[in-house]
Amino acid sequence: MGVLFKGLHGMSLRWLTFPFFLLAGMGVVGVAITSFVLLLAYPNLPSIEVLTDYQPKIPLRVYTADGVLIGEFGEERRSLVQIDEVPALMKNAILAAEDERFYQHTGVDYVGVLRWRGIFFYLLKKR
Repeated sequence: MGVLFKGLHGMSLRWLTFPFFLLAGMGVVGVAITSFVLLLAYPNLPSIEVLTDYQPKIPLRVYTADGVLIGEFGEERRSLVQIDEVPALMKNAILAAEDERFYQHTGVDYVGVLRWRGIFFYLLKKR
């Protein structure tokens, strides 16, 4: 009876340690891949100051002596507005075009990532 119990105990210990070491190994590989990607991408990332000091191209505006606008010149015609000034319909339109599942995930749309991965491999197979 003691040998049978020892055999079952060894078997249950193996079933407990294998998933632990498998998950630990996958974690180490994940950290290694993430570190490698960050090591490659970090030198090309802009500084925080560049990101926070956004200066859009604003056209040259020509006014008369009494302050009446008579013309705008430039490639882009942008006006800075606060987010509160943007209509809700416009916000929803942008979200619908960019990320239709925006309110259904916490920041990363795993369904969208898997969908992109499927399309990517489908296109690779077609070649």
